[in-house]
Amino acid sequence: MDVLYQTAQLVTKPILIDSGFRRGGEIVKALALGAKIVLLGRATLYGLAARGEPGIDDVLSILRTEIDRTLALIGCDSITQLSTEFLVPTSGAHEEENRS
Repeated sequence: MDVLYQTAQLVTKPILIDSGFRRGGEIVKALALGAKIVLLGRATLYGLAARGEPGIDDVLSILRTEIDRTLALIGCDSITQLSTEFLVPTSGAHEEENRS
């Protein structure tokens, strides 16, 4: 996540990220920073281990609800509208951009 924004500024290919995402807010943040796809292997495996195939559906439903809630809280209608404008920079996150 620390270098996702800078990477997205340098590459023209779609960015797929996989880093143990477990919350919808984390997924929204990755998309806002420039990822086109967020992989959810571990989260779905937890659901599979707990309840089989219905557990996967449960995990995806929970994540979808969290994503929808996060989008509503930041005033964004769709993930297609996400950008870094919806994020609050932490120290160092956009220092390179601010120096330009």
